[in-house]
Amino acid sequence: MNLYSRVDVDYTEAILGVLKKVDTVEGIKDLQIPPGTQPGQKLRLPYMGVPNIRKPSVRGDHYFTVDVQIPKHISDAERELVQRLASLRNTDGVLHDNREDVTDRTSDVRSKSETHWWKSIKDMLWYFEKVVLVVQIFGDM
Repeated sequence: MNLYSRVDVDYTEAILGVLKKVDTVEGIKDLQIPPGTQPGQKLRLPYMGVPNIRKPSVRGDHYFTVDVQIPKHISDAERELVQRLASLRNTDGVLHDNREDVTDRTSDVRSKSETHWWKSIKDMLWYFEKVVLVVQIFGDM
């Protein structure tokens, strides 16, 4: 059975690529985020899913959906560097200097990611509980 999780990646990490530590059923593993990774892109850790009940040597994969984090507030130095990058890329749009105060929702995003991880674990445990129940019922026949 496959598992599905989310991984938060800074926009600079999405552009340049990075090796992230992620939680799996086998503990913490490395997940390679390739350069140019797009928001919502799915990355796979093969054979890191749930083992098949009938064939324990057969396992699903663990898929990670990439959530690219774009900061709401940046320093003047960061703004200058991003503006220089934008000028090098010759973008067609008009750049605005919108520095209005916006509430930071980083903690909301992280809690959604953690919630998704725990839901995957709960679903897996529910599945195993049902399998054990069926084995107990039919094992007594």
